[in-house]
Formats: sequence, structure tokens, C-alpha cells
Amino acid sequence: GLPSKGSALHAVGKCRPCAWLWKATGCQNGQACEHCHACPPGELKERKRLKAAKREKAGAPAQAGCGPMGEPAIIERLPRPVKIDWALVKIDSVLLR
Repeated sequence: GLPSKGSALHAVGKCRPCAWLWKATGCQNGQACEHCHACPPGELKERKRLKAAKREKAGAPAQAGCGPMGEPAIIERLPRPVKIDWALVKIDSVLLR
């Protein structure tokens, strides 16, 4: 039999790796798990890395909230750094200083 219900499409590469299988606690769903238990350790991380690389290569905008410091990502990258004069920035008509 299959290691899990979600492993049915593993042979054709259409499965979704189980995020819990290789953790210390393991997958609590066992054979009833909808995700693949036949994928090797690190497969989920590798697929995420490949998906991000594909998205970046296609020039897709960054996901919101994924900036380097946790701030919302800038959709369009500027050609050079832009200096912000914070003395002139207003939020809801309140001048920030």
C-alpha cells in the first residue's frame, strides 16, 4: 500500500509533500494524510525554493509583507535608492517629525 493517501501522485510528480512527516513529532494523520509521505526530507523546502526562483525569473511582483525587514515589499524596484525626507511625510494629515 501507499505510505499515505496523498502519496498516490508521487510517481508522476504531482504530489504535495507533507510538512510534518520529517519533524520530530511526525505526521499525526498517518496513512490518512492528504499529503505525500513518499517524498524525501527537504523536498517541501526545495519545491518552495524552485517556485520562488521561477516567480523571480518571470518578473512577478514580490509578495506583500516580504521585504527584507518584514515591511511590505516594494512592488516595483526603483533603479536607485531614494532618500525620504521624513520631515515632509504626513499620515492622516499629521506631520511626522
